[in-house]
Amino acid sequence: MSSIEKPKLRELNAFPVNADGRQMICLQDPLHFTENPVFVPENAFFIITLFDGENTVLDIQEQFMRKYGSLLMSDQIRKVIDDLDSNLMLESDRFEEYKKQVTEDFARSSLRLAIHSGKAFESDPELLKYQFASYFAQPEGPGQPDPESLSHIKGIVSPHIDFERGGFCYAWAYKEIIEKSDADLFVIFGTSHAPSKNHFILTNKDFQTPLGIASTDKNFISSILEKYKVNLFEDELIHKIEHSIEFQVVFLQYILGERDYQIIPILCSSFHKIIEENKLPSEVSAFSDFISAVRETISQSGRSVCFIAGADLTHVGKRFGDQIDLSSTLLRVIEMRDTEMLAYVEKLDADGFYTSIQKDGDDRKICGLPPIYTMLKVMDASNGKLLKYYQAHEYDTDSVVSFASLSFE
Repeated sequence: MSSIEKPKLRELNAFPVNADGRQMICLQDPLHFTENPVFVPENAFFIITLFDGENTVLDIQEQFMRKYGSLLMSDQIRKVIDDLDSNLMLESDRFEEYKKQVTEDFARSSLRLAIHSGKAFESDPELLKYQFASYFAQPEGPGQPDPESLSHIKGIVSPHIDFERGGFCYAWAYKEIIEKSDADLFVIFGTSHAPSKNHFILTNKDFQTPLGIASTDKNFISSILEKYKVNLFEDELIHKIEHSIEFQVVFLQYILGERDYQIIPILCSSFHKIIEENKLPSEVSAFSDFISAVRETISQSGRSVCFIAGADLTHVGKRFGDQIDLSSTLLRVIEMRDTEMLAYVEKLDADGFYTSIQKDGDDRKICGLPPIYTMLKVMDASNGKLLKYYQAHEYDTDSVVSFASLSFE
């Protein structure tokens, strides 16, 4: 049995689900140190909520007795502790040792491996190509691309939701790239779903997927860091686990085939603190100085650049901590508010886009806010166009995620 006397839970995602006909709480690790979700009944979840690093096993017994009026044996509590610790969900010596090993292994590697290969997308290259090709032909898809109609775009917004739910929406965005972009450098802004010390997180690593290796322009990144004197590799490990750029890279590889190009992977962290301070991100020097460094580096590089923002929109429902029931009325309201918000993006009005979210305290939890805002501040374009909007419903958790594709010329 566990020797941990004051267990402390890591920051996990917790949401209600119906499992085998029973109402359960699902625990998931947003940092993906463990891929295994843990399902617990509500009374066991109450025990877990007391794992704050302060309560002893005895304290937990006393609070359980007050709530449920029955005695909980210490061995039962220790069994819960052991189960969570074995799944790396506690702040413990076991977890710290595992995290240290993962961090050292990632630091030594020159490659960022596709951790979602064989899960979110096929690991076999030919099956993967067939998978992505099917998204263009789906009823909600854009139809097959016509590379002969080359004009010029400056950037796209693409979802970062899983391909099963949103693959057709990716197709709308990447059809624009193959038809209207001759870029040889793609600057990819992704959402960081994990907390970080800085607004931006860089990596020099090349991205390996079943379709080959996408080379990162290391000289370009070095140039950014010469101008922006902050250690943006401090939280580089987040790149290992984050899917928002990986999904863009693998779709980009599919659509461009043998074209010679490089990428710049930039993860963008949350704006929640800036929202609470009632500021614009552009009023924060740590943000505006980075934008200046990227714009200057692009100007000096002489490269043909296309920007990509890997960004989803609304996250509402019990999966995301909202005690609501999905209804057709709620979904129409979300679509109306999303569309009003995206009108600012189409007009390239970054501050209008941000303010439309800030004024409501980001109550829809727009996780694509940082990469879209950042791209709009970096990119020189004259107009944008909404290509596709969609909502993915999850009725067993009364939750919805919305996403869209846009292009900019």
